[in-house]
Amino acid sequence: MSPWITVFSTVVGIMLGGGLAWFNSRFQLRYQENRDRKKLILSKLEELYEVISQFRLAYRALSKDHMTTLPAGEPIGDIDVPPLPTERLQMLVGIYAP
Repeated sequence: MSPWITVFSTVVGIMLGGGLAWFNSRFQLRYQENRDRKKLILSKLEELYEVISQFRLAYRALSKDHMTTLPAGEPIGDIDVPPLPTERLQMLVGIYAP
């Protein structure tokens, strides 16, 4: 009877240890996935903020360009208007913040 108890306790210990190790790795994997997803969303929101800032600056420059034009349509000064990042803005909003 004594050898069977040793074998039985060894098998139960192995199964219990394997189950706990699997549970632990599963928990860590879920935690890491949630953490990575939050990091991705945060980085894309920061990128969206940068694009909106660029859009706002381009809009201000364009408005300033229109305000410095004479009523006859002749520009008073030369203002460099940066291109509007509309495609990038649409992509970020469409994918990450629908």
